[in-house]
Order: sequence, then structure tokens, then C-alpha cells
Amino acid sequence: MDLDLFKACELWLKGTELSSYKVYGVSILWIGRIGILIQFFGASLVVVEIIGYERLKRFSYDIAELINFKKLMKFATYAVNTTRKWFRKIGEKKLTEAEKDSIEVDSWFAWVIVITASFNGIYSWVVFSESMHWLLAYFVASFVLALSGYITPILITFLMLLVFSLLYLWNTFFLVPMLWVLAQKKLNIILKIIALIFLIIGTFMDLLAS
Repeated sequence: MDLDLFKACELWLKGTELSSYKVYGVSILWIGRIGILIQFFGASLVVVEIIGYERLKRFSYDIAELINFKKLMKFATYAVNTTRKWFRKIGEKKLTEAEKDSIEVDSWFAWVIVITASFNGIYSWVVFSESMHWLLAYFVASFVLALSGYITPILITFLMLLVFSLLYLWNTFFLVPMLWVLAQKKLNIILKIIALIFLIIGTFMDLLAS
């Protein structure tokens, strides 16, 4: 059933569950989700204001020094090469044992793979042993363990590149523009007003969906 805003507020005040209703064609569930996002954005603006211009400027500079496009590409090359070394070390049949031993993989990378693969193998054995014979579960867990040895390095590389990329994008498209706004006194006042409006609207929408 579609409601207007005033009717939705009236029903909410009466304690009526609105989850099956729509307001101007938008479901109450999505109104609540949008409200939470608006609240988050408004709260972020408040946090930015509390932290202050100078601290944010130093933080943004540190991120820019740590993660820039050149370093991101350098890390991507390192991650791909390390993953390639790992695959050659454990799966290249043409190499002799001496040649495999000569391939150096960073210890932290190898330990993460070993720990993750071991956890997957043990977890699989525990889960499958409840629904099948323990010996068969052992073979399934061994397969999962071996498969994890191949999949985990790809996941590690992907996740680390994702984190670095998100930090780079967040600094470039959020922190830097926000610092520019904070440096403008007139815009700074407008920013505070927008943050307050967003918090009020977001809270209202979230309450309506509760």
C-alpha cells in the first residue's frame, strides 16, 4: 500500500508496523537503508569537523605519501610476482627440487597461506565429518587444503590491492576535497548546516522504518 509522508507518520505514531507499506512508491525498508546512509554521511561530516583541519591535512598527506598511484602500481607488481613465485614453487613440475628451493617467497606471505589453508582444511574436516564417514571427510578436507594453497595467494593479492586502492580513492575523492572545503570559512559554515540537516533527515527516515 502506498502512503504519503503525513499518513506514514500518523501510522508510525500509532505504533503500526510499516514494513509492508510504501511511501511515494519507495518501500519502507529502502527508506530505512537510505536514512542510515544519510546519517552516516552526516556523522562523517561532524567527525571531520571535530578532528579539525590541521590533523586531517597531516593524515591526508601521510596517506598520499604511503599510497600514491606509482606505489600502488609497484605494490601490484610485487604482489603478482610473489604470487607467481608461489605457484612456481609448489606446482611447477618442470623444475627440480633444487630449483624450487632457490625460489624465495616472503615468509609473511607463505605463513598467511599456510595458516589460511590449514584453517580451511581443519574446518572442512570438522564440518564434513558430521555428515559422512570421517575417512571420506579427511580426503575432502585434504582436497580443500590443497585447493586453498592455490586460491589463497590470489585472494591475498586481491584483498590487499583492494584495501590500498580504496584508501587511495578515499583520500583523493573525499579527504582532499573536504580539506579544501574546511579551508573556506564560508563553505565551512554551510558544511555544518548540511551535516545537521543530513543527521535529522537520516534519523527521521531510520525511525520511520523501525
